[in-house]
Amino acid sequence: MDTNHKSTRQHLEKIPNFPCLYRHSTNGKYYGIKKISGKSKHYSLRTTDRKIAERKLAEWMRNLDKIDPTAEKTTLNQLLEKFIAGRQGKSDSTKATDASIIKRFKAEWKNGLDIRVSSIKPSQLDEWLGSNEGRLKHTSYNRYCGFLKELFGIAVADKIIIDSPFNGVKTRWKKPQKPERFVPTLEEFELGFPI
Repeated sequence: MDTNHKSTRQHLEKIPNFPCLYRHSTNGKYYGIKKISGKSKHYSLRTTDRKIAERKLAEWMRNLDKIDPTAEKTTLNQLLEKFIAGRQGKSDSTKATDASIIKRFKAEWKNGLDIRVSSIKPSQLDEWLGSNEGRLKHTSYNRYCGFLKELFGIAVADKIIIDSPFNGVKTRWKKPQKPERFVPTLEEFELGFPI
């Protein structure tokens, strides 16, 4: 077989006497492979160092128990539906705010709503927040961040993902700005300057 046309899996060679650890025959990177519920899970350990690979493999295998195999294909659109369903008991004003943010999110999200939740990266959330940052007051920015935190919190709680991509966002909160108030001078006050 022509090695140029081999899949990654076909290039992986089992490491003797070490369960689930494999090494790529061409680039030397290590991978983990484990069968769960009859399906093989493949995971790049992103290293060519054996000791680092062993540590990463152990961590990956511990985290596999935190994922529900039946939920891992959940899309962003499905997660948004879960979010909306879970907010039905909130006040009308809160639901209106949620609806406004979700509408903007759906319109501006560049990575498609059919993307798997497990594929979403912090940089993609940073990009969306950054596209709105210039027009938002800090309190509104914080509400957008709160939406993302709650949204991906649902995904973690439902075992769709291990960690929330929101945890990797660069700016997750901004100190609220002080409201600008006009304070008249003594002269303006005495003249009855309209406030």
